[in-house]
Amino acid sequence: MMQLGPATEASARAAPVALSVAAQGPDFNQLRIAPDGGTLSAVVPGKDGGKGLAFYTLPDLRPLGRLDVGRYSQIRDHVWVSNDRVLIEVKEVVVYGGAPVNTGQLYAVNKDGSAAGIVYGYAAGEAVTGTRIRGAKTSRAWGSIVHALPEDPRHALILEEPFWDDPRRRDGERISLMKLDVLTGEKVVIPAPPRCRHVIIGPDGVPKVAMVDADEGYSWLVRGEDRAWHPAPSGAEPLSDIAVPMGADEHAFYVIDSVDEQPEALIRVDLTTGAKTVVSSRRDQVPYFVYRRPGGAPAAVGYEWPYPQQEVLPDAGAYGEALEALSVAFPAKLVQVVSSSADARFHVVWVASDREPGSWYLFDKAAGQVVKLIDAYKDVAATQVRFGPREAFTVSPPGSPDLVLTGYLTFPAGAEERRAAPTV
Repeated sequence: MMQLGPATEASARAAPVALSVAAQGPDFNQLRIAPDGGTLSAVVPGKDGGKGLAFYTLPDLRPLGRLDVGRYSQIRDHVWVSNDRVLIEVKEVVVYGGAPVNTGQLYAVNKDGSAAGIVYGYAAGEAVTGTRIRGAKTSRAWGSIVHALPEDPRHALILEEPFWDDPRRRDGERISLMKLDVLTGEKVVIPAPPRCRHVIIGPDGVPKVAMVDADEGYSWLVRGEDRAWHPAPSGAEPLSDIAVPMGADEHAFYVIDSVDEQPEALIRVDLTTGAKTVVSSRRDQVPYFVYRRPGGAPAAVGYEWPYPQQEVLPDAGAYGEALEALSVAFPAKLVQVVSSSADARFHVVWVASDREPGSWYLFDKAAGQVVKLIDAYKDVAATQVRFGPREAFTVSPPGSPDLVLTGYLTFPAGAEERRAAPTV
């Protein structure tokens, strides 16, 4: 079996840090809960201005471990593959541009910060200093996380997009779907149609719908019981070229798309008939977030105007029940479930209002208990925050990577009276 060497300069195991310390800055984000609900992961400030991923036991928040991904790297996304191991999608900060660039690297690490390594990417094949061990084979492509496989604690689904100079590009290949071993970096290709742009995965972890390049715009394909790809039933109205995939269940897939020349809405497309049904009820604005059940269909839609609010969708199951219970526990608040355990018992929840950036809570649905985890980073006076807080961000001016500006995106005071308020 292939082995991954220890992390080197690109990524290093670091000393655990208390959550109260890690949360004191805008780099604290991406809270995720392990499938069994026993561990919390979060992106935290790393060494020399970089980023790290820290782990804590729940509900007592005891620090378990931390991985720093390097001074010029940022964590774009991460997913729990099992109760012990996490897959991380990393971007690198280009010094002269000051913005993170996707270089296709995927890291994996245990929850105590051990056994870290690059399991996918152009640097995955580098030898580890002082040993004959090499990691996974080098991939000249961009890798991105699709999601974990609930019944397979060793693999995750990823998308592979060849680099611009790769011969596969000239042959019209856009992306490939892979099953990645998060211990060895070995890959198994899952057949996807040529010129594929997006793949929608069903709750069973199997590809169900694909969006592919066509002569004019895009086409949609459905994977049949014969495992072959067939044109999706068109129904009365075809999907537009700007349709955004939003998950699937056993009978339908979901997209954000425009309807009858009105703002975009969440739409259900029947896999058998192609019939399209508008799922979100608001027709005067575009949903600004869609909460999806892990590997499945949407459970709720969020809106910004006239104030942050969300709509629990029909047939949302245990996730909808959790959202409704939280709306009672936090009236007149914006409540977003950011991560859930595999059995939908435990939920990490972000709660905010139009006056403050919010706090994170752990909700135990079975016990009916809500425990506060930590407050969001606050560096803006409450009187300056209006109309729905935004997650804090950092940015460095081009050519000045050591100069970091921190702030929130929010609406100015008095914006309630205007339909199209400016953002500052």
